[in-house]
Order: sequence, then C-alpha cells, then structure tokens
Amino acid sequence: MTTFTHTLTPIALEVGARVRQPARAALDRVTMNSPALEVMTDLRRSRAVTIAPDTPVPIALTVMIHANVRLLVVLGTAGLVCGLISARDLGGEEPLRIAARERIAHESVQVAQVMTPIDGMRPLDLGQVEHAMVRDVVRHLIDTRRQHVLVLERLAAADYAACGIFSATQIGRQLGHELVLDDGRAQSFSELERLLGL
Repeated sequence: MTTFTHTLTPIALEVGARVRQPARAALDRVTMNSPALEVMTDLRRSRAVTIAPDTPVPIALTVMIHANVRLLVVLGTAGLVCGLISARDLGGEEPLRIAARERIAHESVQVAQVMTPIDGMRPLDLGQVEHAMVRDVVRHLIDTRRQHVLVLERLAAADYAACGIFSATQIGRQLGHELVLDDGRAQSFSELERLLGL
C-alpha cells in the first residue's frame, strides 16, 4: 500500500490575522406578488436561536443581543416549541407591568410570562405557504395582529416541526417599504389597500 505524505508548512505571521466572516447577502427585493417563500426565514437552512421558558427576561435580552436576532423560539419540555418572544416583548412595558403586579424584581420576570404562547400564534402550514404570495402573508400578519408568524411542516398525522418564520420587519425591508403596524394593526386601511394593491 502506497502512503502519500505532504508536509504542511506553518505561516510566519508578521501581523495578526483577521477573522473571515460570511458575506451577508442583501435581502432580495420582492413585490406583493412574489412567492411567500422568498420572505420566509427558512429554519431548515438557518438555525433558530432558542431559549427556555424559565429564563429571566434580562438574560433572554442578552442572548438576543449576542446572537444578533430580534426573535427567540421558546422551547419547553421535550424540546417542543411553546412560544415566541421578540425584542419588542422583552424591551416593552409588559415585563415592568408583570413585575409590579407580581411584586417581584424586573430581573425575576421570566420569558414564559411575556412570550406569545404557541396557542396564540396562529401558525401557518408550509403546504399552504408554498402556494402563497407575499400579499397573503402580509394580510395574515395584519389580520392576526402579529409581528411574527411561525410556519410548520407536517411530518405525520399530528406531528409538526417548525420550519420557518415570517417577520413583518424583514418583509418590509424586502419590499422597500416599512410595514407600518401598531400593535400588529395597519395604521390605516387605505395604506393597507395600497400595499396590497387592492
């Protein structure tokens, strides 16, 4: 058996080396008639940042900052999704209200007390999303008064896996027009009609 060897020569550095970072591709511009998948964060390709429901709010905010994301997927028992928590949830007034109502320190408020629970998410089925347009997603976000919506993929009869997330902020960026939502509601119906091209 022939063995091939190659001598590896180390580099003699005169100055330090930079850390190579992956290029951040600019989000592709889309229209209201583009396929919905073009504005979905695909969790099959990019890993979701997750957190436990009993995590204190300040720690969740730190995780969010270090991961450079504005949304965390909350995983409960057996690693199942039990909610979503956004930067708006963590930095808003709700944690302060809960702390005052429960008579606890702000640092003691937990993610579970502030998150949007799974039963309040109104998730979408991937099978339908694959045939939808951006306008359908925008309408769903506005109708459900949500900044984010989870997309689920059916694996078996009653077995689903989270496979994507829609974000009103990201969709607005890709449309080149901010989706003006106030607590999830469009500020004016005429603006919504204009955005949806009605």
